[in-house]
Amino acid sequence: MRVTAEIALASIDTGNSDRDAHTRSAELLDVEKRPTMTFRSTRVSGEGEDWTMAGI
Repeated sequence: MRVTAEIALASIDTGNSDRDAHTRSAELLDVEKRPTMTFRSTRVSGEGEDWTMAGI
């Protein structure tokens, strides 16, 4: 099993508007230039309600 998820970086909400603005800024994620991030799993394991994903 493989998982791919695309995340809209502007949607990041940590509950702290100052931290969110800094995280989205060019100093960190630079959402103006890179609006999305893609996660691709390299391994998925588990059973029932206990699952773990590793990836890039």
